[in-house]
Amino acid sequence: MNYYQFEEEIAEILQKIGIPKERFNIAPGPIHFEGYYYNILGERYIYAYFERGNTTVLIDTNSYDDFKYSILRDIVKKFSIDYELKNRLWYQDTRRIWMDKSKELMAKIDSRYCEELSREYNEVLIEHPFDDETQVKMNVLLELYKVISKINISHNLKLKRNLKAIKSEIKKTVNCSLKYDNKVIINIINKSTNLYKKIKSSDMQLDDSIATELDFVLSMDLNFLRDN
Repeated sequence: MNYYQFEEEIAEILQKIGIPKERFNIAPGPIHFEGYYYNILGERYIYAYFERGNTTVLIDTNSYDDFKYSILRDIVKKFSIDYELKNRLWYQDTRRIWMDKSKELMAKIDSRYCEELSREYNEVLIEHPFDDETQVKMNVLLELYKVISKINISHNLKLKRNLKAIKSEIKKTVNCSLKYDNKVIINIINKSTNLYKKIKSSDMQLDDSIATELDFVLSMDLNFLRDN
């Protein structure tokens, strides 16, 4: 097995499961720039990551099958995460979609690969179970941030300061922890609702599409936050 044969085999597999061959962007190594690479040294197979002068070996094996599985697993995972982004359900843990998609694609390659991937995912979920509630909280905040970032307040300095403060609070909340405090989120929603009311009652013209998005986000059923 040489580099050319390996890359040709991976390209054929990706084509079979509907993933563009360009997704295989792992360079033959060693490399001197940041990124993933692989080495084929006779019957020794290496898959590694190079960053800031340091190499992290992900697998170093004499098993070609294990080596191929490791690389395909990562390509499929990245593709599945992109798939989830395009098909996101705001009310559930994002891992539900991309993990299922990854297993579906790996099953098309080899049932053994799907079984191994399922085992790995189950181990992760034992330590970090699906958490739909936390995902809902994060998605509400991210959606709110995305919408209010489209608002341009130029004349009313007080409203402008309030908008900036809310955006800053959302960023701080999202970045500080995955276990979002319900009271903090409710407070952000209330501040945003009040700001929206003030904007509508002012002489400021708000784009209809932005107003529609804000109406949707601020009208989400968040009663579960108040119950906890």
